[in-house]
Amino acid sequence: MPLRISTSSTYSRILTGLRGNQFASLRAQEQIATGRRILRPSDDPTGTAQSLAISRQLADVGRIAGAVRDGKALVDTATSGLEDGSRLLAEAQAFLLQGLNGTLNQADRESLATEFDLLRTQMLDIANLRSGGRYLFGGTENSGPPWVEVNEGGLSRVVYRGNQEDQVLRVGDGVDVGIGLPGTEIFGRVDAQGARFNGLTGAASGLTADQGRGYEYLRFRHDSTDPSDLASVGINLVNAGAQDTLLGDNNLVIDTAAGTIRLGNGPVEDLPGISDPEAADFVVKNEKGGELRLDLSG
Repeated sequence: MPLRISTSSTYSRILTGLRGNQFASLRAQEQIATGRRILRPSDDPTGTAQSLAISRQLADVGRIAGAVRDGKALVDTATSGLEDGSRLLAEAQAFLLQGLNGTLNQADRESLATEFDLLRTQMLDIANLRSGGRYLFGGTENSGPPWVEVNEGGLSRVVYRGNQEDQVLRVGDGVDVGIGLPGTEIFGRVDAQGARFNGLTGAASGLTADQGRGYEYLRFRHDSTDPSDLASVGINLVNAGAQDTLLGDNNLVIDTAAGTIRLGNGPVEDLPGISDPEAADFVVKNEKGGELRLDLSG
């Protein structure tokens, strides 16, 4: 029996085709407008997954590129600062050589001291340089300036408040590159050579090993001077020894035949005459610079 297609069925197929063409046209227009082939995850699940993975990789590349730019700026600033620091050291060396000139008077030396103070201040500014909100020479510690000036006992010095960790820059997945050194490696590098005592106190290392590093102040105090039997030979202490700077036991040798006096292994001095103005406050020194003030007028 022959089949006959009704008019309504024909119209239905035509309408479905038109709607499909319209949807395809709208989708094509949307793709053109957005520049994207995949508009919804359901359009291409595999392509969507690949696109998301690539987007994440591009985001990582963008972050790394930004970090590299920041790191380059940091390194450039540090390099410039160190070049300025080298120039300051050269100037300080020139001033030091100038200060060794024996023809300088007191005003010249004071002028050089002022120049040294200025160089010191500039070097401290370089040691506390910042870039991008980070201190360049303080390790990873960023809560405050890594180099701080402190005063102890009337003496000024600079101490390090940073840490010993290197600043690093991530340039890839699990790949870090160092972009700096702790401040102590640049401005405070000290080669361990054992304890050394400066001054004339006579202090020295004991029998056990010393520990620590850096610079410290060792303070001594002179409380009083025991004159032993000096008074029996007509010699008294000036102001009861309040102005003396001796430490430990010292031998005082008076050679009346030669007319000399000597404290410890210090220089041999000529004894002043009783009527000599300096006899009432005669200063004799030992080999360490310790002073004993004597009244020889009596």
